[in-house]
Amino acid sequence: MCRHTAMMAARALAGILRSSSLKVDPLVIYGKTSTLRTLGVISSSRQYATDKVYEIRTYSLYPKDVKEFMAISEEKLHLRLRASKIIGYWTSEIGGMNQVFHIWEYDSLKHRAQVRAALASDPDWLSQYISRVISMWCKQDNLLTKAIAGPDGDLDQDKGNLYFLQRYNSNSSSMSNLTSELQSLQSGTNIKLAGGWSSILGPKDTAYLLWQCKDPDDFLVWQENSSEKVKVVPEHSQLLIPCPWSPLK
Repeated sequence: MCRHTAMMAARALAGILRSSSLKVDPLVIYGKTSTLRTLGVISSSRQYATDKVYEIRTYSLYPKDVKEFMAISEEKLHLRLRASKIIGYWTSEIGGMNQVFHIWEYDSLKHRAQVRAALASDPDWLSQYISRVISMWCKQDNLLTKAIAGPDGDLDQDKGNLYFLQRYNSNSSSMSNLTSELQSLQSGTNIKLAGGWSSILGPKDTAYLLWQCKDPDDFLVWQENSSEKVKVVPEHSQLLIPCPWSPLK
């Protein structure tokens, strides 16, 4: 896709968002006039509020574009990060090739619509980022979730952390019990629960647990031992590497 075509596609996307039937003013948030710079910031908070919603996004990239996509994102994704709170942003090492995985926090669906509309009206975001990467996406997936588990205390923020994402076909009440059982088996390990989320829009009865660790082999041993004791196994597991701009390092 040429640069002109990509720019036209970005403008078309912006037009769709601006014509949303929600009829929100993109710069009126919480009853006061705002700019993108005041809509949200990266937060170091590790507490996931049960009264908020969390959007989980997965982008599949064309293999030839992965390197350039990462370079552009590192340079320009701050334009998106100033709009709303991000929990984390990762690349997939195993369990999904040429993919990035990210989690965003919103106060509500209305708040999400307001942020999206504001981004669609931001010329910097459209010209400096969207127009350059839109042709690199071969697929986009998302779902809306609620938090079902917070992190285990203070997570390690040193470089070299890895993350394992486990996906379960289970409802939130079943996941609450499972999460408690798994947490009871963490003693003596370097594995920490980074968060848990359960779907409310999108695939039904889909839940995620995100684990932080240093040694991937230690996690695999722990996962195998844990599955023997709790008798529940994830339907899919993914090894994730945090991106430089991710709050969860």
